[in-house]
Amino acid sequence: MRAHRILLVESNQRLARRIFDCLQEKGYSVWHDERGEDIVRTLEHQVFDVVLSSANTPDDFERVRSIRQVFPGPLLAMSDFDSLHTQLRAFELGVDDFIVRPVDRRILLARIRAILRRYLPEASPQKVASAIRVKNLTIDRKNRRVLIKDTPVAFSSGEFELLWTLAVHPQQALSREYLFTHTLGRPYDGLDRTIDRRVSRLRKKLNARSDVSLTVRTVWGKGYMLAGK
Repeated sequence: MRAHRILLVESNQRLARRIFDCLQEKGYSVWHDERGEDIVRTLEHQVFDVVLSSANTPDDFERVRSIRQVFPGPLLAMSDFDSLHTQLRAFELGVDDFIVRPVDRRILLARIRAILRRYLPEASPQKVASAIRVKNLTIDRKNRRVLIKDTPVAFSSGEFELLWTLAVHPQQALSREYLFTHTLGRPYDGLDRTIDRRVSRLRKKLNARSDVSLTVRTVWGKGYMLAGK
């Protein structure tokens, strides 16, 4: 399984370096954005599992607001201030956790692991079923087969991985990069259209079956989603 990707938004270089090194040491892939000036574009074009952002100044809080508008995943705010007003403001903007600095690295790591368990099925293997049933479609990951009612249907390995990943995230649009990194296991270069081709083939196979009420929908500006026809 690939390393979880964390976006760290922090202007204090010394503090950022300590957090960066701590997370890297524990196996996370970390990207550091010092100012977060183009944070929306970054989040729209790259896949991250967690965003860890400072929340001290008015500009910081405005950035947190922007992050939550485009990023549905785990969002943690770090602040040098522990006032009730500061914490309430952060939670009202949509953060999932609020960390007062200085924080022990063990607590920081524990909170990141905890929030990943809540958000990402792959972070909690014991909670992921070996088979998923969506309407009358059964996707059996253990035996790598797809059944319509009780009848097996042929899908290529790539189509199967795509279908499984979409089914694990019901009613959620997944970006091309997310699907690429999770099904092919390598970074997305922004040009490869493998996912588009697989989506097209998978959609055609699903749409060709009158006994299947599912298709792969394109959600403009977001990605792809498994949904009813």
